[in-house]
Amino acid sequence: MTAFATPGDASTSLYWDVDGIPLSTYAYAIKTYGASRLAPPPLRGDNRKIPFAPGMKFLPKVPDQRTVTLDMWVIGALPDGTVVDEVQFDYNWRMLRNLLWRPQEEFVLTKRFTTDAAGTVVQASGLAQFSTGLNPEMTGRMRADFSVDLIMADPFFYSDPVEIDFGPLPATSLSQSFNVDGDWSTRAILLHVDGPVTSPIWTYETPTPDQWCRFNTDVPDGGSCDIDVVNFSATLTNGGPASPATGYMQRSGGFFWLELQPGPAVVSFSAASGTGTSTLTYQPVWL
Repeated sequence: MTAFATPGDASTSLYWDVDGIPLSTYAYAIKTYGASRLAPPPLRGDNRKIPFAPGMKFLPKVPDQRTVTLDMWVIGALPDGTVVDEVQFDYNWRMLRNLLWRPQEEFVLTKRFTTDAAGTVVQASGLAQFSTGLNPEMTGRMRADFSVDLIMADPFFYSDPVEIDFGPLPATSLSQSFNVDGDWSTRAILLHVDGPVTSPIWTYETPTPDQWCRFNTDVPDGGSCDIDVVNFSATLTNGGPASPATGYMQRSGGFFWLELQPGPAVVSFSAASGTGTSTLTYQPVWL
């Protein structure tokens, strides 16, 4: 009897997995390609009623949490396709059930997909939790079909981080032009700066030239600052443990400290003074 499958057991290069366990093998697999797996998340928000005015006033919406449904099958076989018996079927079913049914926690759901005509494969991960399903319908002595609904509180998948370097800083600003990958804007951004530098500022010049964030104090020589944009936190290090420094953050041009839109971008790094360097690391966001 086999143990848990490993990523090498996947029967296709474009497979989904849960915590590294593939959901496409010769013993069990996702049997549908489309439906909610390819659909965007629903939108949260509503238009505004204006007294005595016809219709409603349009307001921008934001993506809400979503449910992803996986239709699957399972048989009494090893992941390599070797048919065994009913005991193996029971083992495979219990493994899948326990892998997906975890009331107290989210798990890492990873998918692989192509993004261009050249067939470039991207791997992206999100957090999901069991919602409903896992009711096996027996279609043979050691075969069953079932579906499972997975709810994603954060509706997006995130691929590997991309790092943009700035520096060393002269008296004028440093600019970098790059293409932001993904299907949706990203706030999964980490800003790092090494001193000496005074009041470093990052400006998103295109397509929103008014968006910027600033760490409004000194980062000494030998010290550094780390800014976690999505979690609204900043820390300052100066030869010892990092200390909270979120109160020094300033921003303008958006609800968040920084938010990069998919497509061409220009970001500049500047400061009131100093010769420090900086990195901007972002994770592309995918539907």
